[in-house]
Amino acid sequence: MKAAALGLNILPNRIPVLAFVSTVPPQASLIHWPISNLGEFLSWQRRLDGAIFYRIEAAIRNVVRSGSLGVVVVIKSPRFIYSLAILFAKSSKLKKKKVSLDELRESVAVPYFGSRIDNKFIVERNVPSMKTLAEKRIALVGCGTIGGHLADLLVRAGAGSGGGELVLIDNDILSTGNLGRHILGFSDVGKNKARGMARKFLRDAPGVNVKPIHRDAKEVNLTKMDLIIDATGEESLGYVLEHKYHAAQARLSTWIEGPGIAVRGHLKTERCHACGYCLANYAREGLYQATVEPMPKIYAGQGCEQEYVPFPATVSIQAACLALDHIVIHKSAGVPRAALKVVNFQGLT
Repeated sequence: MKAAALGLNILPNRIPVLAFVSTVPPQASLIHWPISNLGEFLSWQRRLDGAIFYRIEAAIRNVVRSGSLGVVVVIKSPRFIYSLAILFAKSSKLKKKKVSLDELRESVAVPYFGSRIDNKFIVERNVPSMKTLAEKRIALVGCGTIGGHLADLLVRAGAGSGGGELVLIDNDILSTGNLGRHILGFSDVGKNKARGMARKFLRDAPGVNVKPIHRDAKEVNLTKMDLIIDATGEESLGYVLEHKYHAAQARLSTWIEGPGIAVRGHLKTERCHACGYCLANYAREGLYQATVEPMPKIYAGQGCEQEYVPFPATVSIQAACLALDHIVIHKSAGVPRAALKVVNFQGLT
């Protein structure tokens, strides 16, 4: 799938690939550089890492005996992966039972630079000391302006990889009015948002296990999920999810307050922790407000267009980032407690 995404074809059973791990970082040979044939490659490896040289030599000899016309040698070193494609010369001698590599020293060796494309490398490279979301079953309810960006961040953090699953739930379609803030583009207008995100990951993160569901979240059974995320910003839906899953899974809610004045996130990991009910009650009593002064109410839209709350796409991205920080920091710290975080864009507390 990843080769197809790069516009490449895989040709199976054509040329054997030999993989080795070396503890010695490669450095240029002072005798022959760049490497151009098999003899120079073997001489270089003998001086560079004698232990791995004998393994490489024996493996190449076995490939020659098999009658193959070439071989690819891949070496993973502490700094990077390097490889060579070797095309054997004097092919008429390849079928001999005893083959001397000295006879094949002039075989052309074409050097390559290797790059890992496995999900483990991609996900863990930037956060080597932190836990990722690999192997976890995560449900994201709402693939709108917040959920779309959050789904992208979840996949980059490992969701849907390592045997895990990312379930995207949204029964709405993408409209032209969403394009200014949504991660999806014009080609997905008129199509379901969850399915549009799944198509995006098929292109951008092939191999990731993403399941789109075009249904109302109230009708979907999420009891097998490790984490349920509500990115809809709908208070009533939060109550429904709390009622259905209050004792089963960790739940995270993220939303935008007012016309993009602040973003909030609330994570509940234990049944005894505070939930959305508590937060709503406190808000009605005027506690834990995002701003000192009353939250302004600003709407846009006129004529036949429905009213909406205006704010830039950066606010949606901030809400998504705050939500991911809740999850990743909580997993890495191993602290089983509820958390409420607020980011205020006007510098108020």
